[in-house]
Amino acid sequence: MAAMRRLALSLALAMGAAGTASPISRVLELLGGMEDKIKKQGMEADEAMKEAGEFCRQRSRDLGYSIKTSTDEKEDLEAKISKSTSKLESIASTLQETSQGIETNEAELSKATEVREKEKADFATSEQDLLDTMDSMTRALGVLEKEAAKGKSESLLQVQQAPNVLFALEAMVSKSLISTADRDGLTAFLQNSEQQAPAVPAYEPKSGGVTDMLRDLQDKAKTELYSLRAKEAQAKSDYQMLRQSLEDEIKYAKEKVAQMQAAQAEESSDKASNEKDLKESTTNFAEDSKELVELTAECKRKKEDYEEESKEHADELQALGTAKDALIKKTGAAEAQAYSFLQLGQESSAGYPGKKVVQMLRDAARRTDSTGISLLARQVSNLIREGEAQPAQKKDVFASIKTLISNMISSKEKSLLEDTSRAAQCKKDMKVAKEKVEAKTSEFHKYQNKIDKLVSKSAGLKAEVSELQQALSTLAEAKANATAIRKKESAIFKKTEPELQQGLEGVKIALKVLRDYYGEQGAGAATGIIGMLEVVDSDFTKNLAEIRVAEKTAAEDYEEDEKEMKLETTRKEQDLKYKTQAYQRLDADVTEVQGDADSVQSVLDDAKQYAETVKAKCTVTPESYEEKKAARQQEIDDLKAALAALDSSSAASFIQLRETSAPRQLRGSHAANTMDN
Repeated sequence: MAAMRRLALSLALAMGAAGTASPISRVLELLGGMEDKIKKQGMEADEAMKEAGEFCRQRSRDLGYSIKTSTDEKEDLEAKISKSTSKLESIASTLQETSQGIETNEAELSKATEVREKEKADFATSEQDLLDTMDSMTRALGVLEKEAAKGKSESLLQVQQAPNVLFALEAMVSKSLISTADRDGLTAFLQNSEQQAPAVPAYEPKSGGVTDMLRDLQDKAKTELYSLRAKEAQAKSDYQMLRQSLEDEIKYAKEKVAQMQAAQAEESSDKASNEKDLKESTTNFAEDSKELVELTAECKRKKEDYEEESKEHADELQALGTAKDALIKKTGAAEAQAYSFLQLGQESSAGYPGKKVVQMLRDAARRTDSTGISLLARQVSNLIREGEAQPAQKKDVFASIKTLISNMISSKEKSLLEDTSRAAQCKKDMKVAKEKVEAKTSEFHKYQNKIDKLVSKSAGLKAEVSELQQALSTLAEAKANATAIRKKESAIFKKTEPELQQGLEGVKIALKVLRDYYGEQGAGAATGIIGMLEVVDSDFTKNLAEIRVAEKTAAEDYEEDEKEMKLETTRKEQDLKYKTQAYQRLDADVTEVQGDADSVQSVLDDAKQYAETVKAKCTVTPESYEEKKAARQQEIDDLKAALAALDSSSAASFIQLRETSAPRQLRGSHAANTMDN
């Protein structure tokens, strides 16, 4: 339909211009102009399609690379997130176990402290009771010794005649020799002793019997006091060791909890950061994939539109060519018959055709300031004079004039076409250069951004690797120090244990010898010695037990610490290995991407240089292309108008017109001939 509209408009213009030129010639001219216009549109469409195809290919490559990069990043981030999830689950499980252990140890320590406080209170009460009893015995002995020194008094006789110690004590109270409180204390001690001995010991009815019995009871009270204090010391030592062990375990567990909570927070932060990066990569992947699908569809649509438009151009050019061939081959004679007389009439009223053509050429030369058209006007004028002088050569002159004008039109059209082609090429080259610079600049920035990101991640991993190496060094140093301390502790224990064992054996031998000789309770000073040896035996036993417990605890702590340090070392070594490999891969990626960036930078530099060259080539002329094109087109239009005016007359009509006008133009010559005659 567009082609039909163009053809109808051209024919209408041709009919409107029929008053000054042959309609057939004008139609042929317009058909040629349409062909030129369609060919130009086809060239522009070809160029646009070429640029669109290049853009589609370049953008598809960029999107493909971006999609591949996003896919690799997604896989890497998903692996990191999975590893962080497993690690966080392990930390949470260990935290729960450690927290439960802390609660158990704190409960055990609280219970042990409660028991210890009760034992301490019971010991204080028992100790005070024994001390009070011993004081009562000391006072009773003092009273009896004073009464004995006075002689056989009634009070002393009543005491001596008592059947047992209890009655003796009652007698002493009745005679006001001792207080009721002393009696109660001594009675309680005796009753407590009865639980260990079946009957209250009897004594001989003499003053020394009660005194000796009280001394024996005093020694027994001392022995019980020593034993009670030894048991208290042992219980206190056992509690302190248990408390120290539990407090150490609680302290270590709390430190471990703090470390694991810090590790948990750090791992959670890393996981959150990786999840954020994964979301960004997923979004980029989806956007790039969507854009690639849309780009593919759009490029396909443009290609189909281009092919359809190219077919329409080809069909239209074929139709125009067929029409031109028909007009040129079949209308020549009919055109001459139809328009020669009309043109003759017009030329007769308007003046000589040659003069008209010359004037048109001179006007065109003035309008366009064209030296070439001015020279052409002179050549046409000279040829017309030759034709006037030699009428026999009128057809050759007419043909020569047409050839000159046609040649100049062809020359001007060729020059205009060259200028148009040069301007189009400049426009195309500048557009291509600009787009290439922009595309490569964008691509270079993309590479540079990726390099910055990779370098940043690599630097972070290298810092973590350095920290891990420092931590491993610290762990190794701590392990070496712990091993050295443990060896020293073990050596001290191996030296101290035999000494205490040997000392304990010596004390036990001494106790056995004294007990075998003096009896189980001893006698006199032996009782005190045996009691002191029993205290020494208790001290040695307690010290031996303490160092053994301390050795066992130290060994267990060392083994536990060694296990923890081994596990920590293994974990950090694995982290070190993974992160080292990770930053090495990143460095390799940086090298690879840097190589791509350098290649793009090189292409970008070449593109910039090419753009500068094109700019310099296409902007050197002071006259703009549009001005030059307008001037050339004006020259061509004027020349075509002159040619059309020339075509409106045949050679015969041209000569006829000149012959008809000859008497008027040669009037001076005819007069001269008459005078000569």
